[in-house]
Amino acid sequence: MEHQITIREAATKEDAAVFWEQLHSYHKRDIFPDPEDEDREYFLGAEYQNAIERGHDRPQDRFRYVFFHRDGQDIGFALAVIYGTEDGKCFIMEFCVYPQFRGGGAGRACARALLAWAKTNGATYAELNYGGDERRMRFWQSVGFVKNGADEWGEPLMLLPPEEDMSVKDVPARDMSVKDVAVKDVPARDMAVKDMSAGDMSVRDVPIGDMSSGDMSVKDVPARGVPVTVGLLSDPTDWQLRKLENGFRLEIGEQALTEGQQACLEQAVREGRITFFVAKRGCRAIGICSVSRCFSTFACADTGVLDDFYIEPVFRRKGVARRLAEAARNWCRENGMASVTVCCAPCDEGMYQSLGFAVRLGSTYASLSE
Repeated sequence: MEHQITIREAATKEDAAVFWEQLHSYHKRDIFPDPEDEDREYFLGAEYQNAIERGHDRPQDRFRYVFFHRDGQDIGFALAVIYGTEDGKCFIMEFCVYPQFRGGGAGRACARALLAWAKTNGATYAELNYGGDERRMRFWQSVGFVKNGADEWGEPLMLLPPEEDMSVKDVPARDMSVKDVAVKDVPARDMAVKDMSAGDMSVRDVPIGDMSSGDMSVKDVPARGVPVTVGLLSDPTDWQLRKLENGFRLEIGEQALTEGQQACLEQAVREGRITFFVAKRGCRAIGICSVSRCFSTFACADTGVLDDFYIEPVFRRKGVARRLAEAARNWCRENGMASVTVCCAPCDEGMYQSLGFAVRLGSTYASLSE
């Protein structure tokens, strides 16, 4: 068909050489036009190329060099990886239409061709890092992507939602790993997130004995698509914990975790000062919440403080929040805590009330360190 765009994967050393020549040109021209940009040297250097080539040469979940082909010539390229051994995610690492072929809908046509190729090769959904660039964001929104949290370095992400429904079920309250779903071979560029005030906060409390419990045993839930399970985080160094924490912080206007903050968080988990609950769609972590233990002189017993309540936007309104809250509440009851308290912004009061936090305990005020 005339003007149809097809996908041609690099198959020879000559193809790979052309790919790298075009990728370096793209980085210099479109991504790092300032020669003084501190990230330019890395992305044009051997360390980045070696990391990508290792991913390209591995036996499974390979990084794929592909060209967009139209009317007998290549008009652009992409770098993508399909995690067929995991949850079928296609992560689009690089995407470029050559300047002389831009306009007239060529970019969207190439993007749709890439997504169709990915689906043919086993992808069930797609994700990418858009670098916070508004123009790129609007482009990817035009082909169905939506903003969806941040990666482990704090870079904002977009996701083309999976088509299938999700079922939600509990797993025993035991250690749960949330490993290895996304591109972590190549460090991303740092991105500063604008500071914002969290606004006024209120406190709501749930007496453990007054809540309906249910158990944490596995339930068979007939449903289509990929099931969602909820359980305890086992590894405080897991990159998906950082990813979800950064998504949470981005949404409330805070900066991404620094290396020092990550180390403090990991140590707190190891010492049992904070416990995380993770919701997973297959092997992808899509939501978290945490409970920190403290002693209440009012109850003369330990109580729990619920925090870090975050679900990636694409996976909200599917019952995940309720399962996370139930898992945290049940764990607190099983560990002898008298109640669970949450501090929230006024806009979130209705949500927490619907999750069972019905007892209002006034307002919270804080004196912050400089």
